[in-house]
Amino acid sequence: MSDSFIPPYPPRGAGPVAPWRGFFGERAKTAVYGWSERAFREWHLTRDVFGHTIHIPLHPDAVQRVLLDNAANYQKPKLVKQVLKPTIGHGLLSSDGELWRTQRKIVAASFAPPAVDALVPVFADWRNARPTIGKRADATWRHRRPRRQCR
Repeated sequence: MSDSFIPPYPPRGAGPVAPWRGFFGERAKTAVYGWSERAFREWHLTRDVFGHTIHIPLHPDAVQRVLLDNAANYQKPKLVKQVLKPTIGHGLLSSDGELWRTQRKIVAASFAPPAVDALVPVFADWRNARPTIGKRADATWRHRRPRRQCR
């Protein structure tokens, strides 16, 4: 059996980076930069971000409970809605309740395994056309052999 594919990722610290780092440098460019080793070991993290307590479910079972099985009990904070609605309107990320369920049904087919698998060649073509993407001069990104070869 072949090893699981692990995409390249930036170096990980022991704990999360400070919230303000999300607005500057590498953390502002990519959401995965700054995720600590804790994010891959624990089911849930709680952070204080500018006076707001943020709960981050991390384990797939916890994410499924919050986003799918028990979504009605996890309303989005008013602040999130105020920030997102002017940008994306009443979409999946800014809605709750029945509107959220309707939005979710609309996008669900796009994330079904066959639909995602159909995009693999597109991602591979894009990546192969840009050979320097993901390479770092300090060689801190880890590369492992993918399960399937890209064209």
